[in-house]
Amino acid sequence: MKNLINLIFFSILATTISAQTQSNCETSWGLEYYYKRDVADLALNRLFSIKSPDTNQIIIQQIHQDSIWKGLTAIYNASSIPERDSVFDFYCIHNNSSNTRKLFQTIYLEVDTSLSWTDNWFNGEIVTGYSELDSLISKYAYNIESVNYNYGVVQIYSEMLINPYAISDSLMSFEGIENALPVPTNFDGNRIEYTLEGEHQYFSFTLAWGDCYMGCINKYKWNFSVNISSCEVEYLGLEPLIYDELPDPLFCNITPIKESSIPPDEAISIFPNPSSDYVCISGNDMQQIELWNEYGQLIQKNVQAVDFLLINMKNYKPGIYFIKVKRENNMRIIKLIHY
Repeated sequence: MKNLINLIFFSILATTISAQTQSNCETSWGLEYYYKRDVADLALNRLFSIKSPDTNQIIIQQIHQDSIWKGLTAIYNASSIPERDSVFDFYCIHNNSSNTRKLFQTIYLEVDTSLSWTDNWFNGEIVTGYSELDSLISKYAYNIESVNYNYGVVQIYSEMLINPYAISDSLMSFEGIENALPVPTNFDGNRIEYTLEGEHQYFSFTLAWGDCYMGCINKYKWNFSVNISSCEVEYLGLEPLIYDELPDPLFCNITPIKESSIPPDEAISIFPNPSSDYVCISGNDMQQIELWNEYGQLIQKNVQAVDFLLINMKNYKPGIYFIKVKRENNMRIIKLIHY
């Protein structure tokens, strides 16, 4: 019955298209905090789609991101369009799909194990003594993620928002590195897509669920256009493809905190992140801590008031998770990468 009601409700919404709505293109820190990786990823995607020579640059230039920020901000600030709530506050959609992402954080390296400098990497030390290589690795804040000496394979990881294809090309220039490739995610998921036609930007936000390791069965897409000259937003409707009940919303609710003066990562500490086994969560007056996977499924909950909690991640599959921390007067959601 619930599924039938959902299908009827969303079928009605799918036929509803709004007129152009005047918005505000001034970005708040809250949106920047939660969507900086998505915007850099969308910019990198566009550079590749238009075959820009800037795809050879390691740093994704801010000029390529600014117009995307403007359009995303216009949708975010269009509070009179209820569907923007679904995208930003209820389902918290980010670009996580293996089919649309470009901004990969892990680089796969095949190295010549006969060279002495590689010993440090296989011993888990990022500094090799190969000064030019160490300088590049340090500049972009890479660390060892995993090693396999038998196959001469090292994987390095960075949180920086950089072009993984360009850094891979640069790494290939060093003696002893025989191959370098970005490591893509191996599962489908939610996605954000962006195109530009003249003065009009088009954004689509897709909620995807159901067997996403094989390719998500269910997809639900909200479509928007933005006139970047006038900062007007138009909601273009839905594209639902649903065979199962909608997952429960994440309710990240980033809008109410967009003007807060305290960034969320100053109040809560999660370490290490990325993590391979245990995760430590510390903060004052934490009333409830939940662990969610990226498909909107709650997989662990702690309802005891604590200032410190240790979560064992060893039994969970590698991927992207979200830690939701609830306090008496607020809530924070922080992305966790588990490998």
